[in-house]
Amino acid sequence: MYGEFGRYPLYVNRYVRIIKYWLKVRSSENILLKHVYDQAVKDCDSGCHNWVYNVKKLLVDYDFVDIFDNAHELNTKSFPLVFKMKVIEMYKREWYDTVSKSTELIFFQGRQNLLLLSM
Repeated sequence: MYGEFGRYPLYVNRYVRIIKYWLKVRSSENILLKHVYDQAVKDCDSGCHNWVYNVKKLLVDYDFVDIFDNAHELNTKSFPLVFKMKVIEMYKREWYDTVSKSTELIFFQGRQNLLLLSM
């Protein structure tokens, strides 16, 4: 239904907001927040599944493998937009694959072709 109306699932905006929050926390000047974040990164590196692990996994899932370790080089204003475009692109690709493999669509296309031939 999303594809029919040119809309995207809510998770697209949720993922972008997660990335924006991560960038904000990572670049914060608050000493306490920096300490908590650094500890969360250490926990993540030792195998703990926390919110930092989930951010890292999200970046890897959308082909931004090196971004987590090189975030200091990012443009924090433009990266969320680039990330959003990638999430939308991957959603569209999955949607098109699902639609092209759908048996209902094949039946519908067959009926539509029959109607066109009869005209």
